[in-house]
Amino acid sequence: SLYKDFRIIVRRYIMKKIVEILFKSVIAGIISIILLSIFSLIYYNPPVATQQSDLVTNFKFKENSNWSYMLEGFGHGMTDELGYNNAYYTDCTEPDIVFVGSSHLEALQVPQNANCVYLLNEKFDKDTLPHNDFKCLNLGVSAHALEVSLSNFKYVVDKYKEAKYIVIETSNVEFSPTMLDEIAKGKFHAPEEEKSFIEKMAQKVPYFRLLYKKINEASAAKNEVVGGTNALNNDDINVYIHKMKVILNKVAKLSAENNIKPVVLMHQRFWEDSDGNIITENKEMYINAFKECCENTGIKVIDVTKPMIDCYKTNYNFSYGFSNTSPGEGHLNKTGHRIIAEEVYQSINEMEENK
Repeated sequence: SLYKDFRIIVRRYIMKKIVEILFKSVIAGIISIILLSIFSLIYYNPPVATQQSDLVTNFKFKENSNWSYMLEGFGHGMTDELGYNNAYYTDCTEPDIVFVGSSHLEALQVPQNANCVYLLNEKFDKDTLPHNDFKCLNLGVSAHALEVSLSNFKYVVDKYKEAKYIVIETSNVEFSPTMLDEIAKGKFHAPEEEKSFIEKMAQKVPYFRLLYKKINEASAAKNEVVGGTNALNNDDINVYIHKMKVILNKVAKLSAENNIKPVVLMHQRFWEDSDGNIITENKEMYINAFKECCENTGIKVIDVTKPMIDCYKTNYNFSYGFSNTSPGEGHLNKTGHRIIAEEVYQSINEMEENK
């Protein structure tokens, strides 16, 4: 009986210790998540993605929400009432120029008043020219490369029929024949699905969002295939031109039906090799073929690559990269956004004067 009582006492003591350890671990975990989330509120707190009922983009962000971003560059701001990165005008529901594009256009890496669309609005607003009192709307969101923007184009035209220009931003024009067929069918139009309750709750914890991003980046790096699958042989460039013309003809037709001028804004990263030669991210063969397709379908191309290279040669300023990342890599920095704003401003004015 004494041995039995001793066993019960020992068991209770062990259970008590286990409960104490579990309790302390849970408390420590909660405190850690709170502290890490406070840090993440400044370091990585992008706007939360949500559904876009207008379908102009596959998703948008939560409206009127503050954001900050320090993973790359130092960005901060607040989304507008539509759920995008617009700050110059509080109300831009009837824009003259609509910009669609990728995370370069989304521009979380720079302060809100330093992105190219904000700067362009400022230029149009403060000059004295009578023919360009234009308001620009930025619909740029991450993961919306050219294939997505082209797949969503008809929805953008339908929503903004009164716009004078629709500008499609892209840093890549290299596509395989299979991918071009998918773009022609609009397969990259993929509206955000309703998130589960657990996903919505997790999104409200800043540290969980940062952790999720890092896990995705690690997975993407592990599965990365050197060389990619979008490369074409030189003999296949005629296939590229044929298929790309089919796609761009649809863009041109939709635009003409609504008296809208479509514009492609091209930019690309570049590097200097050991011999001092500038190497661009896209092969010249594709750039020339894409520009030929645009010219033949009546689509204006604004290629800011040369001004960016000239700026680098003159001042050694890259248009990509930040003090906390590698120079010339990653997203557009303030220099890149400034050059884009200047070049687009000049091109739009020229088009207006030539009407």
